[in-house]
Amino acid sequence: MHLILHIGPHKTGSSYLQRRFYKDHDILMENGVLYPINDWIGGGHGHAYLVDKKQLSSIGDELNRIAKDKPSLKSVVISTENFDRLSRDDIKILREKITIPTTVVYYLRRMDKTLFANWQEDVKFGSLETFSRFLLRHFAFPIESKIVNHSVVVDLWADVFGKSAISIVDYDDLVGTDTDIYCHFVETFCGINDVATPSNARENVSFSPVDSEILRIMHMFAKDKKQCGTNIVTKRFYELFNSKHALLDDARSVIAFGSKPFAVGESVVFRKMFTEFEENYKDRIVSRNLQFRSGSVEIIDDYWFQSDNLRGALERIYAELVNGVQ
Repeated sequence: MHLILHIGPHKTGSSYLQRRFYKDHDILMENGVLYPINDWIGGGHGHAYLVDKKQLSSIGDELNRIAKDKPSLKSVVISTENFDRLSRDDIKILREKITIPTTVVYYLRRMDKTLFANWQEDVKFGSLETFSRFLLRHFAFPIESKIVNHSVVVDLWADVFGKSAISIVDYDDLVGTDTDIYCHFVETFCGINDVATPSNARENVSFSPVDSEILRIMHMFAKDKKQCGTNIVTKRFYELFNSKHALLDDARSVIAFGSKPFAVGESVVFRKMFTEFEENYKDRIVSRNLQFRSGSVEIIDDYWFQSDNLRGALERIYAELVNGVQ
């Protein structure tokens, strides 16, 4: 039996993978692949519970039980993007009792896309940090950033499980060639071919930088007025967004006027980090076309509070957002 640990990181299609693992549970089992779904491990939206230290120490014993109860199994897939948050000591706890061959799968995504995606996710969960400050936090110390420097996460897992256990997939290569990441995963790591591709593979709704900034401001208003919680604000904003509410257009036009592109990834430091990572793991890359990709992100000027018209438009959005909320 072989263990496949999918460790993310965040914003590289993990939710979609986990939803498909869950949905195709029986199909996977027919092919000798177990994606565990039970009280111990969760499974419906990934195995996030396993990040707890007590759970980490139990994984080896549970795998031994599975191997004994299901001797015909070829592989077990465990998936949570929260694994990218583990320290070296945590990974050692996980590794301690695992006695079967293990593959650690890590998805690499271009810097401009993953920076914005991670900030947007923070905003959905109530962060009030502007995108420019988020970027500054990661660019000030790029070598220490898990988002900017892939080695921060991968080196820890390679140190504990061995470099030969690491498999690196270029997320952008799959997306750019219209390759379904789930089909690629089960074919590459589970040996299962001809898996059906759904017509709509997107798991999470992605906002534009302007809409993300409007949502951030809605969270700020809610916190200032102490009216409703983070989940309610985000839920109601989704409803306004999906209904294409006209109030959003009033704010979008003004905020978009103050936005500007900002190139990321062009510095010598970023290129050197990527080159060293590629050189260190060149024999562990399973995708076809791993390459350094730079681009630009859209920065929103933090001037909205100086415009009475924009302030009024945002206040009207907020009033609509909290309308009827108890």
